[in-house]
Amino acid sequence: MPKDFLQNMAGKIQESLPEGLKNTHAEIDRVVKEQLENVLPNFKFAKQDEFEIQQKILLKTRSEVDDLKARIIELEAVIRTLQTQKED
Repeated sequence: MPKDFLQNMAGKIQESLPEGLKNTHAEIDRVVKEQLENVLPNFKFAKQDEFEIQQKILLKTRSEVDDLKARIIELEAVIRTLQTQKED
């Protein structure tokens, strides 16, 4: 995690505040940093390259699932056709 991460997050939150609240910059900055420091350890972060690898795996898996769904639909149609022919 970049060293400036907490500072950047606090800055972005500070920028989004209404004008009246911006005067309390130091207090808000302290509270935001404190809360982020309390919350962030609960999250697991992945490196960008690891994320991209997992994303590629997910896309390939999704494609394979879609192919299997299509194949199941085709096979179900064949089964229905065979059952209809058997009934005749």
